[in-house]
Amino acid sequence: KYVKEGVHNIEVVLTENIKYYKKRKVRVLNGSHTNIVPVGLWHGAITVYDCMKDEKLSRFLEDTLNEEIVPFVSNDIEATKVFAESIKGRFLNPFLNHQLTSIALNSISKWKARDLPSFKDYYEKNGKIAPHLTIGFSYLMAIYKSVKKEADGKYYVELPSRKIQLQDDIPYLEFFANGGCVLEFMKDASVWGEDLTAYEGFADAVKANVKALRSGKTVL
Repeated sequence: KYVKEGVHNIEVVLTENIKYYKKRKVRVLNGSHTNIVPVGLWHGAITVYDCMKDEKLSRFLEDTLNEEIVPFVSNDIEATKVFAESIKGRFLNPFLNHQLTSIALNSISKWKARDLPSFKDYYEKNGKIAPHLTIGFSYLMAIYKSVKKEADGKYYVELPSRKIQLQDDIPYLEFFANGGCVLEFMKDASVWGEDLTAYEGFADAVKANVKALRSGKTVL
């Protein structure tokens, strides 16, 4: 149940089971963050607020939430919708200053924990890959495929609009810096806990999207 506490009228939930609230936070808040970050970075955004003020990026985030994340959090879809709306309001707060490069830290493990479960639920229900989560993953792979190790021992990516440092587990960065293949990385169960190419159409879509992005096109 909900109660109001203190002079600031803060909403507090009293519950004996936090599983739903944890799942909701990870999938809705963190999952939408994680999936928009590589897309936003590629298109020149600096913060989450920038993404929300861009028509294409904000529509991408909303469609991802509404179609591929919110329906799979719990049976109480309306309650999750309310939470998702509150999250979008938070993303629109320019004073929170959520830097995309900060959220991008350890993106591989974050996408696995925050977005892969929603992707799998969508696939199980619909018998096909989740289009927006697939696009977000494709941008992520395009960024990692572009990583280079420089003289300072750090890893950098030249995006269309700027150069950024990429920080993740060294084996992942080394794999791509040494010319590793995206599809081989997707197949690696030690990274994802399973072979991602087993989802019909996923490998082909990601391969095509990454090729398009690296040739200067957009898939948004």
